Parts: sequence; structure tokens; C-alpha cells
Amino acid sequence: TMASSSLCLKRMTRAFSSDASNPLAKIVIFGGSGFVGQSICKSALELNCSVVIFSRREAPAEHHLRSERIKWVSGDVFRPSDYIDELKGSIGAVSCIGGFGSNEYMERICGDATVEIASAAASVNVENFAFISAAGIDHKNPFLKGYIAGKLKAESTVLNKYFESKGVVLRPGPIYGNRNVKGLNVPLGIFFRPVESLIKATGVSKFVKDSVFESALSPPIDVRKVGRVAALAALGKIPPGKLSIEEINELADG
Repeated sequence: TMASSSLCLKRMTRAFSSDASNPLAKIVIFGGSGFVGQSICKSALELNCSVVIFSRREAPAEHHLRSERIKWVSGDVFRPSDYIDELKGSIGAVSCIGGFGSNEYMERICGDATVEIASAAASVNVENFAFISAAGIDHKNPFLKGYIAGKLKAESTVLNKYFESKGVVLRPGPIYGNRNVKGLNVPLGIFFRPVESLIKATGVSKFVKDSVFESALSPPIDVRKVGRVAALAALGKIPPGKLSIEEINELADG
């Protein structure tokens, strides 16, 4: 059952947190310069890991995470030679690359990019792989056709092709937290936290689960919870498979 499964996951998380990870364990985060990526990086540092942030751009001056255990690498995600050396010797990798635009663009960025990364990671024997997907993508949406196609393609590649026993897909709803927008701190939680509480209190998400309304009415989730669970997954401390919003929350609080 989901309850017994969640309890097992919590025990694994607590056991890992109590003995701290190997200080030499290295995680590569693709899209690490973004909102979610920075949270994953912070969680990885708290778990005593070293982190490689791979981004298409150089490290910005306002990047608030400063540590001797962070290495910033810039390049093209579709050119594995730009990052293959960083993947060598890494215990895990996380892809949180995504974006919106034309259907063609969304399928390429939300799907093909992660397919490329997963292929490269598997080729150099990276043990664990985590992918940040989204809730409700099992249902068609004419406005997000490329986004959904890309996410599903990436999920299938990670779980069914390269990391069957060590791949984890997180399916969060809208993600909130303090977001830096051109130097301005935007506290998204002011709006999304009450929405999260309302959706949970009314239980509406249970009624729309596995329906076309799942994506629109999924409860928002704190970026810190997504970051922690993704970091643990990259360390091989989360069983393989897809994680729902409820499971992400339980694991992060465990």
C-alpha cells in the first residue's frame, strides 16, 4: 500500500540523514542555475556532497550559493563532450531542465535534453538519476502538447531504458519559494502556500487525481522539499519510480 511504501521511504531517508553522506560524493545538477536547481544544490551541500552545476550560461554574480564544494560548468546540454568528464566519478545526476515556448521547443528542452543527459550518464556508469517532471502529464492538454510529450519522453527514457533500478522521477505540482528575478527577491509562497493549504483542506486533489483536471488543481509544493528529495534520489537513497506530490512531501518531512 501507499502508506507502507511511504513508511519504508521515510525510514530510508532518516537512516541516510543520520549518518551523513560521503563528503566526496559528487552530484551533477543540470539546470542548476535555476530556481529548482539551486534548491537541489543547497540540499546536496547540506548532505555533505560536492556539486557540479551545469548551465548554458556562466555563473551569475547574484548566485547566492557560494561554497568550495560547488563547481560551475557552462556549455551546451546537447553536446555531451561539454560535461561528460564531470559525470565520470559522480554518484548521481539530476535534470531539472525545462521551459515554455513553441511545442517543438518544449519537447526538445523538456524531453530531448534529459534524454541526452541520461544517455551520457549511463555511458560512464553514473549510478543514480533523478528527473524533475510534473504532476498531471498523463492527460492531454492542447496548450502544452510539446511540454507533456517532452516530459513523458524523458520519464520513459530514465525509468525504462537507462536507470530502471536507480531512476527517480519527481512529479510536483506548482513549485513555490523565494525566487530571485533580476536581483529582486519574489516570495512566491505568499500566494501559493495558502492555495496549498486550501487544496489540502478541501481534499479536491484526491477527486481530480488521474483526471484531466489533475494538473490545474494539484497542490503547490515548497521548492525546498523538491530540492531535498531530488538530492536524496541522486544519492541513491530513494527507491526507483515516480513520486507523487504526497510522496515528495512525506519524504522531505521524514
